Amino acid sequence: MPQNNPTYLESHPEAGDEGTAARNVAAQGDEQIRSGSTPDVILARLKASLPKMHDGGTVPADGAYNLQAGEQVTAAPQTQQADATAQPDDSMPDDESARGEGINLHRAFAKLQEALTMLADESGVKRAITVPFQHAGATHDHINEVAAALKPHGGMLANILTSFHRSGGRGFGSGDGSSQAWPAEKLRQTIIVKDDPNAIKAIAAARSLVNLVAKLVGDDDRSVTIAKSQLSIIGKQNGSGMHVADLLTALNSLVNLPLQTVARLHSTARSGGEHHAALSASPRPHQKA
Repeated sequence: MPQNNPTYLESHPEAGDEGTAARNVAAQGDEQIRSGSTPDVILARLKASLPKMHDGGTVPADGAYNLQAGEQVTAAPQTQQADATAQPDDSMPDDESARGEGINLHRAFAKLQEALTMLADESGVKRAITVPFQHAGATHDHINEVAAALKPHGGMLANILTSFHRSGGRGFGSGDGSSQAWPAEKLRQTIIVKDDPNAIKAIAAARSLVNLVAKLVGDDDRSVTIAKSQLSIIGKQNGSGMHVADLLTALNSLVNLPLQTVARLHSTARSGGEHHAALSASPRPHQKA
């Protein structure tokens, strides 16, 4: 979908040339040596200031406890393990695979678009348009309807769109879905707050879609590795601090390459009509089900 705003994944060069940066680093190093603030000195001071660790057994999970000087309470190993497994993981199974329902990219894409739509709606920015699909309607007719509806709002380049048939509906060709758009400039002025549940759901939906593609084409496929790398960058802060426009554009963009890989393989058919083997076979043995 056309969008003219930069994405969060685009790099922005820092001010100043490399020579200036190198001189600044060198000057900082000289100053650290003169002030006695070298890394070795700082680490020695830090170790000396830390409390001594005592192997004093366990502490009650609740109730009062008299913490003695020099004592430090740490989580039990099983608690630390539970915390570690709670972190997002690109290798985690998607919902459909976990339920044994097979791989449905159409539904996964619809879930991503639904999550992005919720993120935009809940940001407080009012929709510019909503154009429902017509049952058995032609795709080009729907595109023309969307373009006509957007004309009074600056056209497609001035807006950010989502378009999908509902994941729980009758699917492509039905009237169960719509295309909608929001003013791009207003979405650029809206910041995603920390732990925004809608941003977290949108990132999770994108990760699930990429994982499904990986089950078909392999984790080592270049389109998959690029998408997972981008998701890792975005997911570190769950989109916190990004503009809503940037997250919508980034998630829509990063899934394009994996989906193009699947489409290319899908179009490779033998004379008997059988699709590419990678798309007909079960998930690869080395991958998690």
